[in-house]
Amino acid sequence: AKAMTELSKGGETARYDVLRQGLEARAHRHGLARARADAAASKQALEAWLGERVNLPTLERSGLVAAAAARKASSSEHPTLTSLRASAQASELEARAARRRSVPDPELFAGYRQVDVEGATGRGIALGISLPLPLFDHGQGDARRAEASALSARAELERERRRLTARARAEQERLRVLRRELGTGDQSARDATELREGARKLYAAGEISLVELLDAYRGAESAELARLDTLDKGALAKIALEPA
Repeated sequence: AKAMTELSKGGETARYDVLRQGLEARAHRHGLARARADAAASKQALEAWLGERVNLPTLERSGLVAAAAARKASSSEHPTLTSLRASAQASELEARAARRRSVPDPELFAGYRQVDVEGATGRGIALGISLPLPLFDHGQGDARRAEASALSARAELERERRRLTARARAEQERLRVLRRELGTGDQSARDATELREGARKLYAAGEISLVELLDAYRGAESAELARLDTLDKGALAKIALEPA
């Protein structure tokens, strides 16, 4: 707004230009306020999730799309896979326990006995053994139900592993493409600055109108926002590769 006022050439055209630019500036101010509100809300949500205060440093843009280290399943397994594997193992143990319950447990007892009959005393050792013989229930039902649960958990484990592998490959490919796009340097920022300065000089010289000047500013802003959006996609791809 200050630059526009300084570039005004007087007359109705200058007044019209300043008024129009003021409306553009107010529209951008509203957009900035919305962005700040979103940032503040996201920070509060992050602090509520972590249960502590968060101080966010200025992020280095180059680090947002840095290559994510490849992970080995043995060293860093997704918690969902760990849970499903534990569920399958628990069901297998239940099936094994159900089959073992059908095996009869023999009971062995021993005792010392003393009997007095008409002044005579008799002593001896008594031994006994009992062995239950189940005729119908051999634990087949419980064992089969547990085996079915284990089979279902194993199938879910494999399905989830494939889904996570597919997602990881997709995000790694996304990062690869984004790194290549952003690896050309920050030429967009330099071009945007040059475009703004050039448009201001041309407007001051009376060679372009205010509409063309504002279009130049919008073009520069769109290029910078597009680069930020690319960085945002890269950061989200890195987050998606982290175990939940």
